[in-house]
Amino acid sequence: MLREGEDVDAPAVPADAVSGARYATGVPHAAWAHDPTGRYWWRYWDGGSWSAWGSNGDEQVWDPVASGPDEAEQRHLGYLRAYLEG
Repeated sequence: MLREGEDVDAPAVPADAVSGARYATGVPHAAWAHDPTGRYWWRYWDGGSWSAWGSNGDEQVWDPVASGPDEAEQRHLGYLRAYLEG
């Protein structure tokens, strides 16, 4: 897991932002998706949890989410799974 202040590059935000790839278990692969916190347009899903990387398009920012998903984030993850399963 990345820590604040580490010298790392943020994942690039692709033009389509959401990948249709997912694990056999139904959990989406790592991809940029709509930010469930609503603080940014996009937040990076690392394949297991929402990362601290957020973006409003051209610039990525480090903005950690609270530990453990709240009800809205759980609902959003359900929407993301349904979208990716098509």
